[in-house]
Amino acid sequence: MDALARPTPTLDPAFVLRMDRAGPRYTSYPTADRFDTTFGEADYLGAIGRMRGGGNRPLSVYVHLPHCQRICGYCACNVIGTKSPAKRAAYVDLVLRELAQVAGLEALAEHRTLGQFHFGGGTPNSYSTADLTRLIDAVTRRFVPTADAELAIEIDPRLADMTQLVALHTLGMNRVSFGVQDNDARVQEAIGRHQSERETRTAIDLARRAGFGSINIDLVYGLPMQTPETFERTLDLVLDAVPDRVALFSFAYLPETKANQRKIDRALLAPPELKVQMLVRARERLGQAGYLAIGMDHFARPGDALGQAALDPERVRLRRNFQGYTVAPAGLGASRLEVLGLGLTAISDLGGAYAQNHKDIERYAKAVEAGRPPVERGVTLTSDDLGRRLLIDSLMTQGRIEVASLPPRLQAICHDVVASRFAPLIAEGLVTAEPARIVLTPIGELFPRLVAMTFDAHLGRPVRASDPSQPARPTQFSRVV
Repeated sequence: MDALARPTPTLDPAFVLRMDRAGPRYTSYPTADRFDTTFGEADYLGAIGRMRGGGNRPLSVYVHLPHCQRICGYCACNVIGTKSPAKRAAYVDLVLRELAQVAGLEALAEHRTLGQFHFGGGTPNSYSTADLTRLIDAVTRRFVPTADAELAIEIDPRLADMTQLVALHTLGMNRVSFGVQDNDARVQEAIGRHQSERETRTAIDLARRAGFGSINIDLVYGLPMQTPETFERTLDLVLDAVPDRVALFSFAYLPETKANQRKIDRALLAPPELKVQMLVRARERLGQAGYLAIGMDHFARPGDALGQAALDPERVRLRRNFQGYTVAPAGLGASRLEVLGLGLTAISDLGGAYAQNHKDIERYAKAVEAGRPPVERGVTLTSDDLGRRLLIDSLMTQGRIEVASLPPRLQAICHDVVASRFAPLIAEGLVTAEPARIVLTPIGELFPRLVAMTFDAHLGRPVRASDPSQPARPTQFSRVV
């Protein structure tokens, strides 16, 4: 995959419709729908125990701050609507207790450094500066940031405050991500999120003045009332602001599982062919402006750490996890950056297992207050899962799989997938396959999920219900286009 974003060949509507199917985003493998409630506290502790002997490798710590003052209509995140500062402070108390409990485990004693730290949500900057300070202090006392550690926070521009931003930067936070989504007033009305251009520009200016060295803007295409013309004007705003990174996400419309999205009229959504026009045009304009295309939905300026990782021919520091595309700390090599997730619904990726915390705030609080890991579900990876995860990660971050350099077992998986499942992908022009290498084409770079899906051994199998008396159920995924 070339690092530079480049013009994409014209895609006819019939092709787009053939590509428009549901599929995972592969922020994990196995995907989160495969997490099982039979995975519990003992499994989580066992996974952490397997980390023993790993040396002082840096960790990634993710803290989920779920509270928002108001839930937007388009949102697919795990959030709680409230305006109560007391509820936020009480929640921070719980997260600090969870951190103290897990950080005290013997197997984590070897891991003293922090390669990444991310506040997600929700609206992290709706929490008081004092509460955010408590969290940052607790995490960085336990895990000392490496010299090149990335400490990031998601910010709602409408609540951006210079005093808070300065305090966060003073505490070591060095990257900020602003949610913009779309700047058109009609689109904002349709999604229940009103944010003026002035608020966006002011927030970016405040972050720069506070000293943040990396600024990201999140955009979403495929929203209700959105058109290629309106999205073009949003791109004007973004490019004029010159952020260091841009994340360009397809709208995940899942009214079956996200009650707030049921207020959105499906008839107002852009058809697949217009969504692709927005995606292609955005990639072209970002490329013309000097941004590097990273995977399917991230872009970075060459001087940004993410851009530098993409320019490396081997891309050894480029990673993909639940926070999207990220940069692993120097010295980690090809090792996986393990993630400790804290807070409601947070997902840990530790010791060859995924573990997700409770989604219900009362159950989460009850477990933490009892001194137990607040684990609701998870999965321990088999050797086959670990191998396929490596292959899918390679596709999603490098745009290729160097088959010849793989162990024989993984070479066999590649040859089998190519022989049995690649013919339609090759015919559609998404991928090329040789005995020694599998490579995404320029068109395939737009649809890496479709290629990754061929390596997914779980896809299509019914998911076991939490209640054994209930039948297995199909999985709901967002659309690829």
